[in-house]
Amino acid sequence: MTSGSPFPDDPRLGFELRNTEISDRYLSFINFINADTDVLSPVPRGNLLSRREALIVIDGPGDAKRTKRQEQPQCPPPDGLQPAIVFVPSEEETSLLDADHLISICAQEERLIRAHPSFLDRCSMMTNQNGSSTCCPSWSLGYVVALLNNKSLCSNITQEDVYAANDILRNCAPFYTSGALANNNAIRTTEIPPQCAQGNLVFTIFNFLVPNSLHEDIGNGRGSLTFTLSFSPIDCIGSSESCLFIYDDNLRDIDALNDGTTKVVAMDFKLKIPLFDELLISDFRFIALGVVVAGLIIWIYTGSLLITTGSLLNMGFSITLAFFFYHMVFRIPYFLFPNFSAMILVIGIGADDTFVYVDLWKSSKHKFNGEMRRIDALYETTRHAMLTLFVTTVTTSTALYTTASTKIIAAKCFAIFGGTALAGNFIYTVTWLPAIIVLHDRYFDLDNSGAGMQGSSPLTVYPCPDYI
Repeated sequence: MTSGSPFPDDPRLGFELRNTEISDRYLSFINFINADTDVLSPVPRGNLLSRREALIVIDGPGDAKRTKRQEQPQCPPPDGLQPAIVFVPSEEETSLLDADHLISICAQEERLIRAHPSFLDRCSMMTNQNGSSTCCPSWSLGYVVALLNNKSLCSNITQEDVYAANDILRNCAPFYTSGALANNNAIRTTEIPPQCAQGNLVFTIFNFLVPNSLHEDIGNGRGSLTFTLSFSPIDCIGSSESCLFIYDDNLRDIDALNDGTTKVVAMDFKLKIPLFDELLISDFRFIALGVVVAGLIIWIYTGSLLITTGSLLNMGFSITLAFFFYHMVFRIPYFLFPNFSAMILVIGIGADDTFVYVDLWKSSKHKFNGEMRRIDALYETTRHAMLTLFVTTVTTSTALYTTASTKIIAAKCFAIFGGTALAGNFIYTVTWLPAIIVLHDRYFDLDNSGAGMQGSSPLTVYPCPDYI
């Protein structure tokens, strides 16, 4: 019995490199973050990447510095972990820095994301002054422009508000370019104008919402904005199912992503794992189609449903035997999804082996008559087929086992599983398949030779080639 499921929850496992300098450093860093000891770091136990406090360094007179702890606000700022959407103008050679485009962005996000029931169930919440709780606003350029003009709703901004925000960005761009304007936890100068440091809004625009070159362009008098990001306050990593519902219902239809003013051209909803899993499972229909097509071809070629069924069972037994050796003998504890690609090899090579064996059986059966003809024909067929099938199996399996020397775990596991499956296919082809063919010859393949059997054979008999 196996202990636990060998199938990993993350279908991407195995694609990473191992035993390289970068992978070793990354693994050491992750182990350090997740360590259960505080010996190596003064940071309290916990994940360094998800701490809820920020250290603010403030310059004082005489370069004296003081530090203080500040709790993050209820609605976290953009941090790259929230789902993001990329908006562009619907018409080319137009800029997003006008009221109509910014209002369109906010309206599109409201329609596509915030109005969905799954968003209302899983959004980050904030407490209002009256004590009620509502979903946090989305970090879009229109929302930040509204805050810069002391407005709370993106839909209320005007073109004058956009002009005012553009002036603020132009005046603050040199401070961001020089590095003086940074996040709230790294403000190191008192020379920044208050409007630039207000609520960390200017830094949020330059650092998260617009292209990296905009702060230089707008500081030099150029300010055409061709695309912008919008961050939604929902945890798609911890609640991927909710985000998947939003994606399936509102974001799969490309036509629904364009309202005539702006359109969505890209998105990152942190759904690589569930979408990878979903697409991978859906692709199994192609493997099933391959099995059906291979079965039909074998049936048409041999004219026997019994041989076709036995051949397909041969393929299934090969996969089962390979899984047993893979998990119980080789002691590989995880079964990566690329291993299922070995089924394609087994289907193709298994069908070819069936054709070879049936052809040799036809030729051998034609050479022998009498009561001992089945035994003689079986011996003659197996003698020739075993050498042919053994050579083809060894060459293919050796090529796969050689690939097992790679450092990519997914390729290594596929090579081991695929090579073992082909070896199992050879074993069953020279043991299981001959028994099926003999049963078919005895009970269904009725010839006219008078050896106690009547009828006609559905297998076409060909003369023995000279090279046999």
